[in-house]
Amino acid sequence: MPRWRRPRRVSFRRPRGRGGVGGGVGWRSGALVAGAGCGRGGFSHRQAGRARDKRLGHVTLAGAEPRPGDVVTTTVTRAAPHYLIADTVPLAVRHTRGGDAWQAWQEGPGKGAAGPARNQVPLGMPAVGAPAS
Repeated sequence: MPRWRRPRRVSFRRPRGRGGVGGGVGWRSGALVAGAGCGRGGFSHRQAGRARDKRLGHVTLAGAEPRPGDVVTTTVTRAAPHYLIADTVPLAVRHTRGGDAWQAWQEGPGKGAAGPARNQVPLGMPAVGAPAS
């Protein structure tokens, strides 16, 4: 990288975690909830997700029960260039089609939901050989 370009690049990237570009502490942020949770999710009572600026977000779900695929709006309490932490009560939970699909998948085909069984992958490929009866 040319020497003249590095200071410009550093100054562009630096404010991101300190309240500049993309928001920081005190900003409202929406996070798309992931299904797996945090690595220490049981310890910290947080749920993992992605913020709108593609940073990893850890959201405390005090009283709210969002499904994976739903969007949680909350206030950021700690920010860094690569992640956000929101330890406040969620301001809003917006249910999405992704959350509806996850819920239908959890209920399974035996309970009235359309779709494949939990242990099957719908590839859409035709069967080969004699049909199973």
